[in-house]
Amino acid sequence: MATQSIEHDAHAQRRRNLQPCSLKDFLLYFLRLGTFGFGGPIALAGYMQRDLVEGRRWVSQEDYLEGLAFSQLSPGPLAAQLAMYLGWLRAGPLGATSVGFAFVLRVTAAAVGAIAGAAFILARRSIVDWPTVLIGGGTLAVLLRTKKIPERLLILAAGAIGVLVHSFKR
Repeated sequence: MATQSIEHDAHAQRRRNLQPCSLKDFLLYFLRLGTFGFGGPIALAGYMQRDLVEGRRWVSQEDYLEGLAFSQLSPGPLAAQLAMYLGWLRAGPLGATSVGFAFVLRVTAAAVGAIAGAAFILARRSIVDWPTVLIGGGTLAVLLRTKKIPERLLILAAGAIGVLVHSFKR
């Protein structure tokens, strides 16, 4: 019981000199950092210290260092882990989830865009006649309707069908 009181007092002391911050402002910071932050995970963690601890004073130095230590021990990307830890300090599980989503949103959007662009280019180059339209459309329909067939096997099957169809055309 006495240990909990000491820990609570230490936590209260850490937060005494901090500036108030809404969860919305916290999320907007991480959305901006995730979108425009430049450099690797160490650089992003450094921006968090500079901005959140030293600049805005939304996070105490002790909480930041504790989060950094946990993040270094946790599997996964350091900067994202640290962002989620700081979000958890701010608003518990909702804060961690929201900050994590805001921080990695641009990565997800960029990955989806890159994959969609590559798929479009590949489709334009490989769908050249009616048989390839049918093979591509059929493959896409099977892929969207069932989750039981591994994508690798579906692609191999479509390729084999394409080879057979085009060998009979000659």
